Amino acid sequence: MMAATCASSLDLTCRIALIPREVVVSASAARNIDDPSMFLDECGMFHVAFVIAFVAGQPHCFTKCHVLRPLVIIITIVLAGCPIFVRYSLGTINPASEWHCLYLQGHSFLAYVLQLCGDIFSYGSSGSTAAVTVPRTSLSILIQPVIAFCLAFMRDLLSVLRNVVCQDITRGILTLLICIFALSRHSNALPCSYKVPSHDELTLNVPLSFSSEGTSKHGRRLVREVQREKTYQPLRISLYFDQASINPLPVEKQIFINSSLLPNAIGFWEQALMIRRTHAPIRLSRKCRSNHYYLEASEPHPSCVDRCKEVTTCGEVAVPDEHLFQCRYCALPIPIACTSTGPADGSGVTDADFLLYVSAVNSNRCKNEDTIAYAAHCQQEADLDRPIAGHVNICPSALSTHLHDQEILLSTVKHEILHALGFSAGLYAFFRDSKGNPRTRRNRYNRPLSFNRERGYYDADNSTVKTVLRNWWTAEGVVQHPVHLMVTEHVREEARKHFGCDLLEGAELENQGGDGTALTHWEKRLFENEAMTGTHTQNPVYSRLTLALMEDSGWYKANYEIAEELHWGRDLGCNFSMKSCGEWMNERQSAGLSLAPFCDDIKHDGQKSLATTRCTDQRDSLALCNLVPYKKALPKEYRNFPYLGGVRKEGLKHYGGSVELADFCPYNQEFEWRAVNSTDRRDSRCELEGNFPGEHANSIMEIYGNSSKCFDLATTWTERKCGRVKTYSQYMAGCYGYVCLDGRLQLEVFNSTELYTCYHTGQKVRIKQIVNGWLREGIIVCPSCAELCHNRRITGGAFECLADTDPPEGYVGDDYIEEPCGSIPHLLSFTLLSFAILFQLLIKITW
Repeated sequence: MMAATCASSLDLTCRIALIPREVVVSASAARNIDDPSMFLDECGMFHVAFVIAFVAGQPHCFTKCHVLRPLVIIITIVLAGCPIFVRYSLGTINPASEWHCLYLQGHSFLAYVLQLCGDIFSYGSSGSTAAVTVPRTSLSILIQPVIAFCLAFMRDLLSVLRNVVCQDITRGILTLLICIFALSRHSNALPCSYKVPSHDELTLNVPLSFSSEGTSKHGRRLVREVQREKTYQPLRISLYFDQASINPLPVEKQIFINSSLLPNAIGFWEQALMIRRTHAPIRLSRKCRSNHYYLEASEPHPSCVDRCKEVTTCGEVAVPDEHLFQCRYCALPIPIACTSTGPADGSGVTDADFLLYVSAVNSNRCKNEDTIAYAAHCQQEADLDRPIAGHVNICPSALSTHLHDQEILLSTVKHEILHALGFSAGLYAFFRDSKGNPRTRRNRYNRPLSFNRERGYYDADNSTVKTVLRNWWTAEGVVQHPVHLMVTEHVREEARKHFGCDLLEGAELENQGGDGTALTHWEKRLFENEAMTGTHTQNPVYSRLTLALMEDSGWYKANYEIAEELHWGRDLGCNFSMKSCGEWMNERQSAGLSLAPFCDDIKHDGQKSLATTRCTDQRDSLALCNLVPYKKALPKEYRNFPYLGGVRKEGLKHYGGSVELADFCPYNQEFEWRAVNSTDRRDSRCELEGNFPGEHANSIMEIYGNSSKCFDLATTWTERKCGRVKTYSQYMAGCYGYVCLDGRLQLEVFNSTELYTCYHTGQKVRIKQIVNGWLREGIIVCPSCAELCHNRRITGGAFECLADTDPPEGYVGDDYIEEPCGSIPHLLSFTLLSFAILFQLLIKITW
């Protein structure tokens, strides 16, 4: 069984492996050695302890070295007692069940049975003894559980002979190791590594050549002519690969970068964005030594104050001479003091609107294990301030040929490239309106009016980015909370349509995360899986909102047909989009409504896992509510809970969602299983066939693939055999196949030839199957037919769901199956048990 990685680096405990926990339903019911979780709980530890003690208690064991016998006893006590005492010290023990287990197995079994099997606590020399004794009056009470325990032991002894116990002990130990390993793992929330380029890293006023119509005598386009240009064509991005950093990579990774990753990433944006094309090769300006230059109105490009740098770079890449203008510098700020030197103008890059320099350098920024890739623009053209060159660096350690990693890497590179194309707080002040006029006021040098020295870039006017104070509800009272919004016309229109709120001033930008994250991404609380939020957590999509921002830059025309659908927050209104998530959840809870898209199921309490799987809103994945405790109290404006079940009032201020950028608002988040010392992994998306756990680990009979969705469970799945019950309590949802047929939604479970029909929303489908000699039972809840079948096409038109009705027979599911018991292995166990007891009594009499 694989373990799920932690949902956040701030989580206090790991996400425990989703393994079953067996429940003892009666005092005489035996435990099942096939369940690896028994080695992780209290009763199971006693079971292991007894096996060790039984071996140690044999008269012929350790006869030559009696010192080892007390050591074995100590190990036995530690194995048996540690979990109980740890749970007791943490205050999490359940007196009704776990102390009952402790008494029965700890006192009765370890006292009486071990005494019966050889007085194993007798050790040492000269006949010295330290024996556990049991009052004779307790024998009648103890004899029945002793027999039950011995039965279980003998069955386990048979399992040893079949190497089952050894395998399961190994699995149990591996599970513990997985948990320890996961404590040091970060979440599958992947933060953006963007950094706004500093003033010294940028070159502005790079001249571009256009067609002669609508240009000045120097070939520079006049702003007043921009509005006359009606023709937009797809954006062309030209790739330049830095062979010095890419060639040392393994061949398969070189091929992946050159032939798949970058072509696919730029291909998306070449389809999504259109531009008024240039009609001449792009050449870039050389960087000045001092980063100061002269700019004359009569000159086509700037001149350096003190010569040019030997090498002009864009990110980690040295720009080749053929891409550059000749160096021009001036000794004095007069035209006659200016001259050109060095290599002549390069030929430039033809048939391109943007140059992207690609590298794979193991830079200092790559030493952060969360950094996969980063990008930024490096040069802007003179007429409309549009970025015309940028770079992307892919960290070599992040390169992987694993399919899951490639998906993450592609999404990340697309995200970073968009920062270089225009989605950057460092570029907002250069945005233009539809007529080509600057949205932000300019000074006499045609630069934005306000340079923010603290942040290192120009500030945009309120006509582009606006700050608004909101009355912000918290569990400890209302506070003033500033929000930053992109208020350009297309963005405002898309935000209002998405949420269904005409009061919105615009779309909220991220207010956390520091430079490179704040203001340069959408607010995570409101746009959770929009790809241009500050961290990728699940199923990233590039929505109409992101394309609208690029259109409002004045540099592009958006192709909205390429936009991907964003479901998060859609049609939830002004209460959702203009208030804190704490107020939203509080109001919904008071009205008895769903908290979605937020949640309040605690994932863990800092001591033990409380996680249960749920479905995402779109039913495309399993998810876990990422509500966790933090070591430090959250800032007051993010204290969202006046009450949480099982949490004391003073502890509430420590609880929040594990994704900080979402204002600590908890929500159901996809997760991933990873095996220790293995490249194997699977995530929780139902549509991926590769996420199938394997037949032997398929505890709740799931199906993964293109025709699978997530279904809620009415109760936990169980397995029953001879009075014993195993429950899979971590699962309250699962992935199952479905079809839309004859006007009804029909679902399918693994290893079944039957389709189960859903006649109405909330109907329960009861599954009963015999699997590996156990009766496996589960109850799946039907969603509405329209929810899963609304976009299905059939011959002759769209699929139409029939009206809800009761099932014809009042019941949908499998027929009654009797719980299996009385198999040959059990009879064999009883026979061997009888022999073992007689053998022990014989030894005791003759020893």
